[in-house]
Amino acid sequence: MWSSCANSCERAGDREHSGDGRGGREDRREEESVTTGAGEGKGGRVGLARRDRLLYCLGFFGFSLISYYFAFWLQKFYVPGMAGRTVLLTGGMFSLAVALGRLTDGVYDPTIGYWSDRTRTRWGRRKPFMLLSIPVLLVTHLLLWHPPTATASGANFAYLLVVQLVYFMAFTGYAGPYLAMLPELAETAQDRASLATMQGLCSIGGLIAGGVLTTLLLPALGFPGVAWVLAGLALVTMPLPLFISARHAAHPPEPSSQALIPSIAAVLHNRPFRIYLVSQVMFQGGMYVMVSAMPYLVQHRLHWQEGSAGALSAVALLSGLCALPGVLQLSRRRGLKLAFLVSVGWFALTLPLLSTLGMWSSDAMNSAYAYFLIIVIGLALGGLFAVPFAILANITDYDRARTGVNRQALYFGVQGTALKAAQAGAPALALTVLFLGSAQSGQPPAPLGLTLLGPVTGVVAAISFLMFLRFPEHEVEAAVKAVHAGASAAEPVAGK
Repeated sequence: MWSSCANSCERAGDREHSGDGRGGREDRREEESVTTGAGEGKGGRVGLARRDRLLYCLGFFGFSLISYYFAFWLQKFYVPGMAGRTVLLTGGMFSLAVALGRLTDGVYDPTIGYWSDRTRTRWGRRKPFMLLSIPVLLVTHLLLWHPPTATASGANFAYLLVVQLVYFMAFTGYAGPYLAMLPELAETAQDRASLATMQGLCSIGGLIAGGVLTTLLLPALGFPGVAWVLAGLALVTMPLPLFISARHAAHPPEPSSQALIPSIAAVLHNRPFRIYLVSQVMFQGGMYVMVSAMPYLVQHRLHWQEGSAGALSAVALLSGLCALPGVLQLSRRRGLKLAFLVSVGWFALTLPLLSTLGMWSSDAMNSAYAYFLIIVIGLALGGLFAVPFAILANITDYDRARTGVNRQALYFGVQGTALKAAQAGAPALALTVLFLGSAQSGQPPAPLGLTLLGPVTGVVAAISFLMFLRFPEHEVEAAVKAVHAGASAAEPVAGK
């Protein structure tokens, strides 16, 4: 399945570049004079080599393994929500620790992005940050699963908070510069859609592998043992983007001369970015709530073992993986905006159906229905993993056309701050909804909370959909074409 989906994405990209269909012919005529940084020449443009595309995207495979385990299982490890399991932190203390860690981490994102944009080394602007962050991220990933006491305590709270602060700093040190490489490696909207789709393929693959490995290994190895296995796999794949040989962004525009705070203010002054950011925060915030709550739904609605939540999440991701070729075709032919709206709208329509889990009298029917429903909902994940980064890469070019300066990593950093704020609130919202009517933290979630979870997240996705309807896609794409044709959509603003 992995190979067939990857080949489908490649064939979709090849058809578009060869002018298959009316939209492809129009794009080809418009981009005849456009070149990209990797392998450009006078006679036309040469895209990023397949080897370098693969190295870049595989880095996100290992990163996604680590991200999955933190987002999906850390809450379940510290706040089991079942009788007979030791509570390492109360729900309120865990939510507070995560919120403080995420909010403090929000300071890292724009700061590291700002430094990365202004860094000049023989290895480029991004790779030094990534190289230094990998070992710190993997060590702190392991430490998260070894709290100092075996029962709920202030020591566990302090330990989780401190380890998280270092974990998130390394997390951002890798992710921010990595994502900022995308608009440098792929300089046209077409190429960005293709590269972001391949990146989404590897990201979903990492999440699927995390889910499958957790399901298989958790009963035997426990939470710390699984963390070691995932760290080993991440150690192999996360360094791969460091070996990209393409001379991408050989002559990048000068970074802004402004200080950090005025630069962040300039980023937030960008109207397309504000629209995108609010929509993205709502979309991913709803997803994080579901990720936090899925082990509870599986255990208390379907009466499966808690490790089985990994299998169910893997099915949802496989569904999103198979949707990727269609997402690529839609984004190329009708634009990234429509592809994003379709994904968010699908989420908004299908997430409320989670309230129907466990409604059948037969265990076999409940299981079959659960897998069917997760497959249907999971189709939206294709757009979630493939489209947003390509949209943000275009927004950074819109800013470059207006101001004449480079703020790529800073844009990804500000987005990271906003998304981590959403992640900080997600466990609190999930636990608040789940335990409506439950008086004690060690008791199972309340039936009312389990029923309301799907509709609540569906409403969040609907808000994201309504916000993104205002996104000015044609204006942004015109700026992208102008920038990479050697022109500017407007005179650069002095002092930016």
